[in-house]
Amino acid sequence: MPSSRHSGRTPVVVAAMGLALAYPVIVYFGLRTMSPQALIAILAAMVLLRLLAGRRLAGADPFLVAPLAACAGSLALAPFAAEPALRAYPVFLSLAPGLAFAWSLRGGGSVIERIARLSEPDLPKAAVTYTRRVTWVWIGFFLTNAAIAALLAWRGSLEAWTLYNGLISYLLAGTLMTAEYAVRRSVRRRIEARI
Repeated sequence: MPSSRHSGRTPVVVAAMGLALAYPVIVYFGLRTMSPQALIAILAAMVLLRLLAGRRLAGADPFLVAPLAACAGSLALAPFAAEPALRAYPVFLSLAPGLAFAWSLRGGGSVIERIARLSEPDLPKAAVTYTRRVTWVWIGFFLTNAAIAALLAWRGSLEAWTLYNGLISYLLAGTLMTAEYAVRRSVRRRIEARI
């Protein structure tokens, strides 16, 4: 039975996730009706919602820290150029987990390995090798995504920026997750056949 402490946070978590997912569309329509400074206030609200969600930040979980880092990065740019700061959010949103995944490879188990060990604490050596390779694939994805988002933020139209960051990047991430899941099942069968 969920504790009242966790159930009380659920609407805040859902609101924070909804704002993050809808962010490109909010910016697209928002810039037509309000000032960039007003939209910066929405970005600040995203930071506040993340903090209120009370997410555990210990261990630098990239899926929890990334939105906060992205908001902080964009807010830091806001006093100098409000609209570019708004469009930079997806850049930071990809850079944060990309760098966190890369940092995790320095030792102590990659992010993907730590996630895998949650369900299977005694990973075979071949599985650990696989998780390191998958971590590299995700690093490549996040950094490429950040580069495309940056190019569209500074050189692309608002329409192209919104389409890529509000739809295409999600489809690419979903495709990569689906492909990795299929490969992982195949690798797991091969590892189990050797044991």
